[in-house]
Amino acid sequence: MGDDDASWAAWGAGAQDEETSAPIAGLAGGTVDRNGQVVFFGQDTAGSLHVVAGDGQGGWTDTDLAEAIHSVPEATRLVDGRMMVAYTSPALDVRCVVELEDGTGWQPAFSLGGSVLGSPHVVQAGDGSVNVHVIGSDHSWWSSSAPAGDPTSFGDFQPMGGGNITYLAGARGGDGLQMVFHMNTSGQIWGREQIDDQGTWGDFYLAFEGADTNCAFAVAIDSQAQPNIATRTNRQATINQRDASGAWTPTILNASTGEWTYPPQFTRHLSGRLILTFTDFIPDQGTFPAAVLQGSNPYQGDNTWHPDAPAIVLGLGAGITQPWSAHIALPDGQDRLYLAYPNTSTGYLAIIAMPPA
Repeated sequence: MGDDDASWAAWGAGAQDEETSAPIAGLAGGTVDRNGQVVFFGQDTAGSLHVVAGDGQGGWTDTDLAEAIHSVPEATRLVDGRMMVAYTSPALDVRCVVELEDGTGWQPAFSLGGSVLGSPHVVQAGDGSVNVHVIGSDHSWWSSSAPAGDPTSFGDFQPMGGGNITYLAGARGGDGLQMVFHMNTSGQIWGREQIDDQGTWGDFYLAFEGADTNCAFAVAIDSQAQPNIATRTNRQATINQRDASGAWTPTILNASTGEWTYPPQFTRHLSGRLILTFTDFIPDQGTFPAAVLQGSNPYQGDNTWHPDAPAIVLGLGAGITQPWSAHIALPDGQDRLYLAYPNTSTGYLAIIAMPPA
């Protein structure tokens, strides 16, 4: 993809739907496997966890892991190349499935325990440890960790603080240390970060406030090693970006109506710039996936978000109507962007690829 607006628009115009035979009703999550191919995880109509893997040529295979799932699954690729997916079960405990070392299948699922609200969020730290962050039934933040190379040896969930939490998300900073942000019922976004490689956590700090409390948010680290948080503010899509001094600057994206009803997602273009994907509402047509490129309109060659950056609408005419659906966009080594959603007319998971294979 080129570095100007025309190339971005042309790239998006080449989007192509790739139908699968995976009977996914909702709950999309994804990662990239050790071979550089995109893999999505979803729930079928019976509530079972499925793995839908691409071959990079427009073909997809579906595997039913026969695990009951109650939340959006969160997947990550471990330092040894294996994939791991974490999710909440109908019993509201956190469960994980880890890929076999040879990549030929999956180990039996195991429980981390807990009684949680919503979905788990996974952050792999610079030391290779795997960390699962959740909202407990007491509406505070809890965390469990497993050492590098042993993703089945999680410790007990430990209380991390906070209160009245409605959503949380985390990321690994440029220094390999974790940072976690949460939203409370007042629309405030609070953050807490590790301050050394021994895993010590600093104090909570108020990042910013005014976010709509009924919407999820997304966190990503940009090329300047600073966090970017996508929220909805006064029903408008907003990027809140921190600079090196610690100040946060909001940028309202005029291309979006802000009418997202599913969690927004960040992915990274091969240039290092971020891409935000979200659902956009078009009157009389429905809700559709869209994407905005960091530094676009005019292209500035840095990590600036421009309020008039154009949004590419993906899959026009393929409205997303499932209330539990989430879309995940992941690039592969061929500079392609994937986005998955349950197709309510066919009953199968639909994949959008830009450009097509």
